[in-house]
Amino acid sequence: MGRHLRLRWGPVFNPATGQVAAPVRKAGAWGMAIDDVMAWDPKFAQLWHQAYAPDGSRLAAIVAPSFGAFTVAVDGTPWAATFPVVTDLVISATGGHVAALGSNDNTAFAVLCDGKVWGGRYDMAWKPVFRPMAPIGRERGRGGVHTVVCDGKAYPKSFEKCFAPAFSPDGTKVLIRGIEGGRRIGSWPRWKPSHG
Repeated sequence: MGRHLRLRWGPVFNPATGQVAAPVRKAGAWGMAIDDVMAWDPKFAQLWHQAYAPDGSRLAAIVAPSFGAFTVAVDGTPWAATFPVVTDLVISATGGHVAALGSNDNTAFAVLCDGKVWGGRYDMAWKPVFRPMAPIGRERGRGGVHTVVCDGKAYPKSFEKCFAPAFSPDGTKVLIRGIEGGRRIGSWPRWKPSHG
């Protein structure tokens, strides 16, 4: 029980300054305290899973602006889109992008990225992965088959099983590993997602 609570509400250190951020409840609502000073107003029905960008420039957390309606807040400002369930908060290495997963019923998942909700809904979704120099790549399953979705666009081929994608050093190509026809595909497709 103690470990579970620590993962949700436990304090986190700013990697650049060493300051401590922790969700706190005051007057019946949740806010964020940084080094014993209230940094985010206590206006949330829930606030947890806070995380700093690797350079300490941004602080994000999963919040509920109202009971049962969850989203992500970045530096205290919540995104407009809400879901009954939000999980897997992740911040890019540069701190410029934030993503999470949202679901209405734990059976259809969407990717939330920088305040926008991608159009697809999936039976299962894995934690978002950022590529080195651009928005986001994402692997997830749909209807018993798996695919990779990058920047909101699905790779045109599906697999029986799909593993975590790997990005080229410049972030312009995605290496996809999958199982097709009961065996690993011999040459992995290299996909250059279009942007726009």
